[in-house]
Amino acid sequence: MIQTKTLFPGVRVTLIQSQKFKTGCFSVNFLVPHRAETAARNALIPSVLLRGSRSLPDIGAISRRLDELYGASVGTIARKKGETQVVGLYADFIEDVLVGEPVFRQMTELVEDLLFHPLTQENAFDSDAVEGEKENLRNAMAGALNDKRIYAVRRLLKTMCADESYGIPSIGEEWSLPGIGPADLYADYLALLSNARVELFYMGRQDPDAVVSALRQMLLPLPQTQRQALLPVADVVPGAPRTVIESMELSQSKLCIGCRMPQASDLQDLAAKLVFQVIFGAGTTSKLFLRVREELSLCYYASASYDKYKGILLISAGIDRENYDQAKDEILLQLDECASGRFTSDDLELARDQLVSQLNQDLDNPGRLEEYYIGQAVQGTEQSIEALRSQIEQVTPEAVRAAAASVRLDTIYLLEGVEA
Repeated sequence: MIQTKTLFPGVRVTLIQSQKFKTGCFSVNFLVPHRAETAARNALIPSVLLRGSRSLPDIGAISRRLDELYGASVGTIARKKGETQVVGLYADFIEDVLVGEPVFRQMTELVEDLLFHPLTQENAFDSDAVEGEKENLRNAMAGALNDKRIYAVRRLLKTMCADESYGIPSIGEEWSLPGIGPADLYADYLALLSNARVELFYMGRQDPDAVVSALRQMLLPLPQTQRQALLPVADVVPGAPRTVIESMELSQSKLCIGCRMPQASDLQDLAAKLVFQVIFGAGTTSKLFLRVREELSLCYYASASYDKYKGILLISAGIDRENYDQAKDEILLQLDECASGRFTSDDLELARDQLVSQLNQDLDNPGRLEEYYIGQAVQGTEQSIEALRSQIEQVTPEAVRAAAASVRLDTIYLLEGVEA
């Protein structure tokens, strides 16, 4: 059973009561417009909070307390949903009934302590904690850039969405880190508590009313203010397609193609777009895999993903430089094939089965459920995974063709591999 309850103005919780798992989980998510100047700051805050609190003054003390709670865990959240940044804390723990102890209540007390009583020094975060987490974040940023497949995707999005916040990485960019100090970050933290929309997620065996009561108690220190509205994501109509080519010492070139799609108008439309994406470029039965990779041997990998939060179709392939023109043309030809309805009933059935199987796996994965329903909150919708699965099972060939026909080419990016 799925319920959504309001705890305070601008603060809601999605509840899933389930007996399927031995562990329960909950998350506290702060939702803010994604902006270049604040993205890294917001991503830093949860990590700094996990460095210690007034009653648990360091990482060791937090770890010992979690060990006392039967190996419970608390982690950070920093993700991007369209043009919304989502940051916060995620907790999982053994169910009370299995140990005869109120672990859930103790976990809400622990998270309350971490969220609202961080280590501070005269209206500033602990300087060692801030500098340590800045270095960790800098390393995470560098690690992503060292993976050239990810690097190429980011370069594409930075070009394609130069005037849109979607082009900003979920954890921000390295140029913004040097200006972040302990006092400034603490002020950002207070602003986040006061201004951000707050969405919570809970899944477990507890009675929903008891969960609501415990989570409301946990959030009592939260300022009772008018919370910031999220900005609507506008559908962008691309102009003439752009091509950007950059060179780097690589053995394998990276081809990325960015396309615009209108955001789904309803659940039926979303289901059709997801089925199209699978037929076109997801998995070993897709056109990109079977035709471009296997039959023509034009790439080492080729796949397509659809971001339902923004309305972008992203195509990514690893190629030899001499195959650039042929690979690009064949990828776009397969897109045209889908838009013309040239796919088989077997293609459609395999795509539907693949998506249904994935959704069934999501139903057995608390982390995937949490991410799905927080995404629903970002979009302002309340559509269950079961409802989406039902719509996918009913997608028609004409709906897939229409979804493919709505795709508009925006930007082609090639990271050209050259010899040293």
